[in-house]
Amino acid sequence: MAGCSAPWRARTARVLALSLLLLFLSACAAPTSTPEPVTVRFAFLDVDAAYYQPLAEKFGQEHPNIIIQLVPRNGQQLSELRPEDADVFVTQSIHARQEKGELLSLDPWLSQDKSFAPGQFYPGTLQIFQRDGKTWGLPLSVDPIIMFYNKDLFNLYKVPTPQPGWTWDEFLATARALRHKDEGVYGYAAYPECADCLFF
Repeated sequence: MAGCSAPWRARTARVLALSLLLLFLSACAAPTSTPEPVTVRFAFLDVDAAYYQPLAEKFGQEHPNIIIQLVPRNGQQLSELRPEDADVFVTQSIHARQEKGELLSLDPWLSQDKSFAPGQFYPGTLQIFQRDGKTWGLPLSVDPIIMFYNKDLFNLYKVPTPQPGWTWDEFLATARALRHKDEGVYGYAAYPECADCLFF
């Protein structure tokens, strides 16, 4: 069996979320008759630089008064990022950061932005970033977790194939039944970045 599809980037969601976040932050500046330049620091995983560089350039062309300063960081640096290091950042620990008081609620800006439509996000994804009745972030990508299995191996070792309602106990028992290390057959294999998808 193999678990978890390789991560894929939802480019439209990234453009939407990044643009919204940067616009929110630029709106923090006091209104003036002539908008003054505002610098927004955006921290992200360094391996995604090829995605964000052209987005930042396009955004800068459409909003010349907003200067986007890209702050690429490796995984460790990003997880240890301090609030003063960036204005907008990518995180997988939004609730922990919210509990520490490191995040700003986006609701004041979301309520004023007529272009913001929750329905543009995949169902359920926006709710992940909501807590205590407030919105603390926006989703940038959706990485589905999918389980595949090799029916030929199930038939070869006479192991029943998965059925609706499959439990974790059945999953473990099936993986053990399929394991034949001397033949180079293992009961379960996961995409490396999805090792945290399963907890035992």
